[in-house]
Formats: sequence, C-alpha cells, structure tokens
Amino acid sequence: MQIRQGKYSDRDQIVSLFGDLDLIHIENQNDFKSPPNIQRHNELIERCLNHKNYCLSIVELNSKIIGFGIGRLIQIVNHSYLIDKKIGEILYLIIDQEFKNKGYGKSLLEHLEGGLRNIGAERLELKVYDFNKEAFPEKANYHKKSTIYEKLVNNNTN
Repeated sequence: MQIRQGKYSDRDQIVSLFGDLDLIHIENQNDFKSPPNIQRHNELIERCLNHKNYCLSIVELNSKIIGFGIGRLIQIVNHSYLIDKKIGEILYLIIDQEFKNKGYGKSLLEHLEGGLRNIGAERLELKVYDFNKEAFPEKANYHKKSTIYEKLVNNNTN
C-alpha cells in the first residue's frame, strides 16, 4: 500500500470512485441529482491539483487506486463575531467497497489531515451523513460539534 498526493494521471480512477460515492449519496439522501456528474468530478480534481488550499490524497495498492480523500483550507479572518482561524475541512473520503475495514480509510484520513496541517490548518472538521454507518469519526479523535436537522415542507396549499 502507498498513500500519496494525487496527480493528473490518477484522474480516471478517482472519477470512477467518485461515481460510486455519488451513487451511495443518491440512494440515501434526497439532496443529490442523478446520474453522477463527471464534469463536476473533473473540475474538483482540477481544483485540488492546482489550488494551494486543497489537498488530494490517494491510497494505491498494486498500482490500483482503492481510495481517495479531498480536503480544503478555509480561512476565517476579521469576521464580525468569529475568531480568526484556519480550518481544514475534509470534503470526501472513500475507500473501494472491496477494501473497506482493513485500515486503509484510517491511513488515508491521517495522510489527508497531515496535508491540511501542512497548508496551515489549525483545526480539522469532518462532516458525515447519518446514513453512513461505516464512518466512526470518534475513533479518529473527532468530537461532535453540531447536529443539523431537516424538515421537509410541502408548499402546496390545496
């Protein structure tokens, strides 16, 4: 196993895994459009590779990418009520279904966290959908910061 920074030649394999991730979200969350948007994936990968505030980490096994993670640095400066801070936000983390529960996700998360610290993150944030029963952020020393609740509203006044 090798964990490394992403590069342009990884694009096709990342897009394939991204499609798998999108399908999971489409099946479990009503906020996502179908089918997966390959153009969006390519644009995000491009941003990761060309913007200093993004990190793209890859897990590779026998020349096959089995997972990736994407993070970005958010800087809060001179906000009216928030203190100045640099937050490393983990946006995506996926391991191919065949390779889950073998420690690859933990290693990938640690690599991504290191990349975010290297570009200035002072704290890290990770958002996990409730339907994702595989994720255990507490095992990686993440603590619940907030909970978002949703209520669907029927706008028909018949």
